[in-house]
Amino acid sequence: MSTKHATPLSMLADLLKIKRNNLPTEKLTDVVCATARIRIKATTHKLGGTTRFVTAMAQELQEIIGEAEAAGCKNPFPATQGLLKEWEVFYQVMNLIGEVAE
Repeated sequence: MSTKHATPLSMLADLLKIKRNNLPTEKLTDVVCATARIRIKATTHKLGGTTRFVTAMAQELQEIIGEAEAAGCKNPFPATQGLLKEWEVFYQVMNLIGEVAE
C-alpha cells in the first residue's frame, strides 16, 4: 500500500495486519481498536511477567554477592555487580516499578 494517501487508521490497521477488504470506516475503527486493545493487554502482561522474573533474578544475584562478601571475599563477581548496577539504572530510567505490580 502506498503511504501517500494513508490515514492514521489505515496505517494502524496495516501495522496490526488487519485485512481491510473494503470495510466501512466505522467497522474498521472497531476492528482496529479491539485488536489494538488485545495486543496492548498481551504486551503489558508479557512486560510485567518479564520484569518480575528479571527482578527476582537480580535479587538472587545480590544475595549471592552479599553472602560472598560476608564470607570475606573482596569485590566478588565484579562483572555481575556491574550488570546489577546497569539493571538498577535501566529499571529506574524505564520506570518499570509499576510493571512489577501488574
